[in-house]
Amino acid sequence: MKLLLTILGIIAILAGMFDFIAPDYLLSVGKSLMTPMGIYIVAAVRVLVGILFLAAARTSRLPGTLRVLGFVVLLAGIATPIFGVARSIAVFNWWSSQNALVLRAPSVILATVGAFIIYAMGVNRRVA
Repeated sequence: MKLLLTILGIIAILAGMFDFIAPDYLLSVGKSLMTPMGIYIVAAVRVLVGILFLAAARTSRLPGTLRVLGFVVLLAGIATPIFGVARSIAVFNWWSSQNALVLRAPSVILATVGAFIIYAMGVNRRVA
């Protein structure tokens, strides 16, 4: 479980760095997910990641924080299909019309969350 989340953290850091360098590519990927099937795929991935966070929280360095993050991601996954394609397209169109600084902000957040995941999944060193 820890290895899987550590790999997820590495992927998040790399995706954040790539998005920072080439935000137009991520926008094209996001646009391709604005279909009913794409929304369900995004929802399934969010639910899966949320469950992984919740399952791994007990053995992590920061179990409380990881549980909260897991619940937030799980709820986001459940809410994604409820939000719907039309609203997702509207939000996506608004987001993609913003300036470069706003487009790159999520990449920094994604890389930071990836680093946090790697830290949280590290060896739990308790001083006796």
